[in-house]
Amino acid sequence: RCYTSCSRFFTSVMVIINELSTISDEDFTAFEGAQSSSATEDPVWAPALSNSLYCLAGEPSTIELSNGIRMPLLGLGTTHSGGYHHNSVVYALRECRYRMIDTAKRYGVERELGLAIKASGVPRSSIFIATKLWPVDFGNSTMAACKKSCERLGVDYLDLYMTHFPDVPYWFGEPRKVREETWRALELLYDEGVIRSIGVSNYSRIDLEELLEYCSVRPHVNQCEFHICYNNDDLVQYCKEEDITFTGYCPLAKGAI
Repeated sequence: RCYTSCSRFFTSVMVIINELSTISDEDFTAFEGAQSSSATEDPVWAPALSNSLYCLAGEPSTIELSNGIRMPLLGLGTTHSGGYHHNSVVYALRECRYRMIDTAKRYGVERELGLAIKASGVPRSSIFIATKLWPVDFGNSTMAACKKSCERLGVDYLDLYMTHFPDVPYWFGEPRKVREETWRALELLYDEGVIRSIGVSNYSRIDLEELLEYCSVRPHVNQCEFHICYNNDDLVQYCKEEDITFTGYCPLAKGAI
C-alpha cells in the first residue's frame, strides 16, 4: 500500500504542536473545567486552528498495513526540534481526537508522552504508538532498547517500531551485517508481540532492496521526508509495488512552506 498525501499525515501535526504550544496553564485549566462541567458543550477556550482540526481530525480514518494492522492516517508528530508541551499533547489527544503518536528515542520525550497519554484519559488500546530505534542501539542492544522505549512510554507493547536511519556507526563493524542482526531482533520482538508492526525510516530504494534480501518479516512501513519541495515519486512507487506503506513527514518542509 502507499500513502502519498502527506499533508494529512505525520508532521502535518507539527502544525498542531507548534500552534498549540501557546496554551497556558490557565487556559488549559479553563478547558478542563469546561469539559468536566458539560461534556456536550464546546470548550470555553479553543485556538482558531483547533476548530479546523475538529473537521480535519474528527474520527481519523485508517490505512491497513500489509499484516492487517490498521494505522491512522493522521499522526501526532513529536520531534525534538518542535519542542514539547504537555498541555498541547493532552489537548490534541482528548479534544482534537488524534489517535496516533509518532516519536523516537532521539526526540527525548517518550517518558513525557507516557504521562500525557495517561492524563488524556484516552485508553491505550485506542492510540497507535510508533517510536524509533536510534542507530547506536543497533545489533545486540536492539531488544533492550525497544523494551526501554516501552518502559518510558508506560506501555506493554508498541504498535509500530522503526529503525530511525539505515546508517550504522562505523565502530559497529560491517554495516549490512549489523542491519541484518538488528532486523532479526525486530522480528523476534514482533513474534513475541512486543511490537505489532515493524518498519524503517529514511530508507532509500537501495536500502529497502537490501533489507528485502534477508528479512523474514517484510517491513510494514517506510517513513520518509515528503513534501512539495522534496517529492520522491520513485520511492513512493517502489513502496507501493512492494506493499510497504509509505508515510511522509515534514509536509510543510520544516516551515519553509
